[in-house]
Amino acid sequence: MLMAGGFRRYGGHDSKALKKLLLSLALIAVLIVGAVIAVKLLDSGKYTGEPTGDLSARFTTPRVVNYDGKQYAYNENLSTYLLIGVDKTTVDEKAQGFRNGGQADFLMLLVADAKQKTITRVQIDRDTMTEITTLGVLGNISGTRRAQICLSHAFGGSEEQSCEFTVDAVQKLFFGINIDGYISLNMDGVPAMCDALGGVSVVLEDDLTMIDPAWTVGASIVLSGENAEKYVRARSDVGDGTNESRMRRQSVFLASMNSALTEKLQKNAKFGETFLDSIKYYLTSDMKKGKIVNEVNKVKSFRYGDIVSIGGEHIIGSDGFVEFHPDEESLQRLALGVFFVPTPD
Repeated sequence: MLMAGGFRRYGGHDSKALKKLLLSLALIAVLIVGAVIAVKLLDSGKYTGEPTGDLSARFTTPRVVNYDGKQYAYNENLSTYLLIGVDKTTVDEKAQGFRNGGQADFLMLLVADAKQKTITRVQIDRDTMTEITTLGVLGNISGTRRAQICLSHAFGGSEEQSCEFTVDAVQKLFFGINIDGYISLNMDGVPAMCDALGGVSVVLEDDLTMIDPAWTVGASIVLSGENAEKYVRARSDVGDGTNESRMRRQSVFLASMNSALTEKLQKNAKFGETFLDSIKYYLTSDMKKGKIVNEVNKVKSFRYGDIVSIGGEHIIGSDGFVEFHPDEESLQRLALGVFFVPTPD
């Protein structure tokens, strides 16, 4: 079980190290809508399970699987963190009962390879159908059911427990991989991020006139306040109405925010602390200050690859809600490509 360590304000570092630390920490918030986080090395020997001929069950110990006639071993040089963007009306809203934790609108895995000095980003569609944990009316774990992965966060008696349930659902989706920690951002924090940066400029790739009549395809706009939140969160009434298009918008938002943040930090090394102050009340994490400092130092020179995602099909379920059904072969190949390496012949 992951332990909640909380998010705290940072200080007491030399200016150069502090600048790097604040940049990385600020990017954590950006990553909740699409990018980079500090990571650490995995502890070994955390996987158990029955032998399997594919990826349909937990890994063996040692972690080796057979797929398409070839053998693969788990890459022990990896570290994995989960980034969660939570759709909830206000940061002050507390879970009522045990089923009102808000949905996980944004999910991304950051996977660092200490040997190759690379970080792979895996974006997960919020509507992905997988096994999630459910709670009874008294707050006890009542079992599991197959549902949209975003709903895993809705269960939980606290923000930390909701995050832990989301971590568990993502681990199960990827056949039992380990996740070393999480950072969650309430999406109400998006306007605060944009306003702290003085606005974020984007070029529209979709027709978003349902939000604003001026938001036509190709228009260049500056996002701030409420409009920024609508740009990141809106789905059913904009573009083609799919989460896939929203994920593309989040990536555009990420790139633009990253540029704006970098420019601010280059002009003022202390801006990172100001930025963090603007969003700290929206963050939940199980990582403490010392841990993040160490992990930032480990990965500060790593190369970031493209964002990857699972192939599959969107359908409308019997309850009228969108479901994303992963293609099993695509899911397995992604897992193999990100978390495993071929064994020597």
